[in-house]
Amino acid sequence: MRDGRFREDLYYRLSLFELLIPALRDRGEDIGVLVHYFLEYFRVQHGRPGLELSSAARAKLLEYRWPGNVRQLRNVIDSTVEMAEDDQIQLHDLGLRDVGNTYRMETLRLDFWERKLIQEALLRTQNNVPEAAKLLGIGRATLYRKLASTRLRVSCRLCVELGQDAPATPVGSGDPACQNRDRTKTRTGVRRSS
Repeated sequence: MRDGRFREDLYYRLSLFELLIPALRDRGEDIGVLVHYFLEYFRVQHGRPGLELSSAARAKLLEYRWPGNVRQLRNVIDSTVEMAEDDQIQLHDLGLRDVGNTYRMETLRLDFWERKLIQEALLRTQNNVPEAAKLLGIGRATLYRKLASTRLRVSCRLCVELGQDAPATPVGSGDPACQNRDRTKTRTGVRRSS
């Protein structure tokens, strides 16, 4: 709807009721139930009825943040049951990385997070600075200043279309950053035909 590709009135006609399903990480008690269910299921599927889950492995499964939700949990149990070497699943069998640190902040410095947010906004808008500024809730001129001060590089839309990387010169100082921009626009802002 925001991009104008779906009619707002049609959306409200189709949305009779809404189901809000919280992420698995927000339903801690459900993780244990799902671990038990998937373990039982895949022991039968893979012909390993005697396979047990060590207490350390169970604790890791319960504390993991599960960014991939239930599907990730199911896949981890499936592969673990099939690949476990012994009759007891150990920590190293799980193949989970960064357990407990998935959402830990790298730093609390504002400039670090500002840069990250700007990069994410540019990624979501395919380097469209005015649209990125809207996402960030700031003015376009403010975003251009921040791009210059953080020395972030951004390609014009033509560069993105051509699949070219951001130019070596950062946006901001007179904006000579993109040769394509200079070549494809006249003084009035209309692209020259090639």
